[in-house]
Amino acid sequence: MRKILRSALGVFLAVELALLAWALDVYGGEGVAREFVYPVSLLVLADFFFFGAAVFLLWMVPDARARGRNPWPWAPFMVVSPTAALLVYLLVRPLKP
Repeated sequence: MRKILRSALGVFLAVELALLAWALDVYGGEGVAREFVYPVSLLVLADFFFFGAAVFLLWMVPDARARGRNPWPWAPFMVVSPTAALLVYLLVRPLKP
């Protein structure tokens, strides 16, 4: 079961990175950044970052500490891309505390 879960997480991460690469290829960095001048885009971005902060502070920090790991190197990744950071964390963390 754990092998299937890790495989699924790896697939989700690959899909997210592929979508990011596609968006950057089609629109470029400036084109993607231009979309964040609209209020709806800013709302989605704010929700995205607040969700990432909540997951980091309420789950990742206690989980990493329970496993004897330092959670704070994950903080910058959670700011840049919470979904990818969470998927990578789940892939590399030890399975048992």
